[in-house]
Amino acid sequence: MNCSARMRASAVILMVMATFCGGGATCLNRPATTFQQSPVVWNAPVAPALSDVIAAVNRTGAITQLSTNQGFMEVRSMPSLPKLTASIALQRPRQFRLKASPPLMVTDMVDIGSNDQVFWFEVPEGMMMKRTLYFADHESYQHVAQRSVLPIEPMWIADAFGLAEIDPNTVISGPTVRGDGKLEIHCQLVQPAGTMRRVYWIDSALGYVTDQYVYSASGALVAESHSARHEYFDDIGCALPHQVDLILAPVGGPPLSLRIEVGRYMVNQILGGDPNLFVMPQDAAQVVNIAQITNQPMSPAPGVSIEKTVPQDALPAYSAPLQAGTSSRFRPIGQPANSPAVQLGPTHYRNQ
Repeated sequence: MNCSARMRASAVILMVMATFCGGGATCLNRPATTFQQSPVVWNAPVAPALSDVIAAVNRTGAITQLSTNQGFMEVRSMPSLPKLTASIALQRPRQFRLKASPPLMVTDMVDIGSNDQVFWFEVPEGMMMKRTLYFADHESYQHVAQRSVLPIEPMWIADAFGLAEIDPNTVISGPTVRGDGKLEIHCQLVQPAGTMRRVYWIDSALGYVTDQYVYSASGALVAESHSARHEYFDDIGCALPHQVDLILAPVGGPPLSLRIEVGRYMVNQILGGDPNLFVMPQDAAQVVNIAQITNQPMSPAPGVSIEKTVPQDALPAYSAPLQAGTSSRFRPIGQPANSPAVQLGPTHYRNQ
């Protein structure tokens, strides 16, 4: 697959959304809901011990299944588009399915999934809107360094919905107390393509993860999530967010910013009973194995600087995330922080 084809694959979700949703559909508005709040876990001026933080975060291990058919997806990098209706189902360790469609339409515009062997996303593409399936097996994708289509596997999205767990064997620093009062822990994930880094921000009183940042082996910030409007579930002893913001920045591709809202969760239950829920679709007109896409550099859009791999001995291991509540900045590591920026939704790229 050549460079132009890979760029098209990376941008396909955005283009398809514009095709389906640009016809004047209205947004879906719902009244705000008040959820049961989590009990206080810590009430001390200093950071708790690492073991205590991990124990609090990993309470989500009590959740083995999670599903909802009351989801909504907003493409924040394309604010003119309406919200989509969405369904989500997951079953640990690797089963995941997220489908989204425009209001009043039965055709799925986005189908993202995972099972024990492979993960995928399927979208209609081209003038005839024929379905294209992009997929990879988990093992092969760990060997891909320059991920030009998907920077992370779909199960990371599941973690963003309150299911993140911290392996104490991967922790390299923390917990430390941030300026905004949250706790911060840094972990590393060793893969054949290089060591990735993951940063967790944790509510210092309630003990759940609120923000996550994922860095590639080259130090590029490739994915982040921010969760809000948490609901505490007494029977499982942990909280789940009803609002999740996701920002994905594949290498050389356009950033994608999503907000997913959930009206109601079914905990430890899968809705519908579909035996093929976590089976990869088999009827796509075109199938692309993204683990086999060659790692060739792509040309950026005019005036936009795309992050590139840099020598590890020349720059810091990774750039630090911004304070909570600020816009994300994807930029070549080492470029001056005061250089002018081009606004792309909630994401920034640096001018050349």
